[in-house]
Amino acid sequence: MRTNTYQQQSKKTFKVRFTHLTLFWLSFLTGSLSFALPRLVVVVVVDQMRADYLHHPNISWNYGVKTIINEGLIFEKARYQHVPTDTASGHAVIMTGANPVTTGIIGNQWWDSKNKGMVSAVINEKGELGPFHLEVPGLGDRLISRSPKSKVIAVSQKDRSAILLGGKKPTKVIWFDAKQQKFVTYFSSPLPEWASHFNMSLPPEWESPFLTSSGKRGASYLRDKVLLDVMLMAMKAEALGKDEDPDLLAISFSETDAIGHRYGPFSLESDKHLREIDEILGQLLKEINSWMKGGEFVVILTSDHGVLPLPESPLGKQLGLRRIEPKEFHSQVETTLIESATDELKLNKAQQNIFVEKISLPYVYLNHVLIGDDSERHALFEKLRKQLKMLEFISEIYWRDQQGVTDVFSDMAQASFHKRSGDLILRLKEGVLVQSRELGGTNHGSFYFYDSKVPVIFYGPSIKKGINRDPFFMTDLARHMARLLGLP
Repeated sequence: MRTNTYQQQSKKTFKVRFTHLTLFWLSFLTGSLSFALPRLVVVVVVDQMRADYLHHPNISWNYGVKTIINEGLIFEKARYQHVPTDTASGHAVIMTGANPVTTGIIGNQWWDSKNKGMVSAVINEKGELGPFHLEVPGLGDRLISRSPKSKVIAVSQKDRSAILLGGKKPTKVIWFDAKQQKFVTYFSSPLPEWASHFNMSLPPEWESPFLTSSGKRGASYLRDKVLLDVMLMAMKAEALGKDEDPDLLAISFSETDAIGHRYGPFSLESDKHLREIDEILGQLLKEINSWMKGGEFVVILTSDHGVLPLPESPLGKQLGLRRIEPKEFHSQVETTLIESATDELKLNKAQQNIFVEKISLPYVYLNHVLIGDDSERHALFEKLRKQLKMLEFISEIYWRDQQGVTDVFSDMAQASFHKRSGDLILRLKEGVLVQSRELGGTNHGSFYFYDSKVPVIFYGPSIKKGINRDPFFMTDLARHMARLLGLP
């Protein structure tokens, strides 16, 4: 299988790259190779934070982002190497150091051909929330396995963000349940008293619209600020970083994603909230510095994905971006698939109706009974590829064990093929957005830089500031964090 080949090649490449990256990494730590390991590692994910936000033309960073940029180690070319670039798969990569082909988290949700329905990345067949579909241990799992007294805590507004940052067996995972309007944890675990406190004190503005007019703060700032308070309460209540066993604390701010989807990047609304995030991160750094009192800690700032500008915005028009109605898109793709397959497989009317099971970008799920086994699929897929590429919004088609397609994106596709994945991966043309005009807004998930490039910055007493301009895959991040924690 090509996925096995991909994994074998990745391991060989990793050994070479990791040797160079480790030597580079150690050169940026003060002192010798016997540097003091941090007692607290804090992972900060700002959902939907594009890499180019660090050099935002309309924002002067004055607080936390400024400190991290000026005093941290920046990996300037950090990017994801999978699709879709979304919340669940991104958070899983951050904490496992593995792509979807290995983690099994191939998106926020995916099609289950057996049960003919969509499956959430963090919900099992009983409707329970948890890391049930995560197939590899997270960084926190490895830490606790090595050091059972260490603690791993993750918090977020989104369930999937908190759960996948926490890994399989974290100490505590807290997220906000929108239906219950309160912070919750796993059904089998009691909510810590320090978290329950926040449920009794949420202000009424919590449910307000994203933003208010002019210079006033909106509910988005409030929600991120309360989340920061939850994280800081966890840090203090659990005495993180206060003994010889290193601890791992992770927080994922979700409001940037909500605002970005609605208004787009580089909009007035997005810019305003990024300034608020800057202020919140300033408070986070101040509290951690005070809590650790000169002790060893490291803060890592990153994101799970970027976002495409609104096609209708001035920037979108300047870049020539295009919005396609989902009905139009699905109709053209499905019609092309059925017509091509009918000619190749001699499908009857009934078979035509069931040939395409589901189109859930970037995946296309086909009826496995009709397409035959692996040895019979290549000729069919080549024909489907040829016909699909004639559509004006499609650039390329990928599948497992594919031969003859070695463009710069093929490795990203192969890193995304898991048993849960579709049979085909569609790469749309750059700048194409499949989202209705009625819904408006924008999205992410593509192969391209605006979705795959994100910031990665390490900050802390033992981190020597600088900029690394070497290629950096997001699978490298967990490996660096593991070394900081003294893990093999």
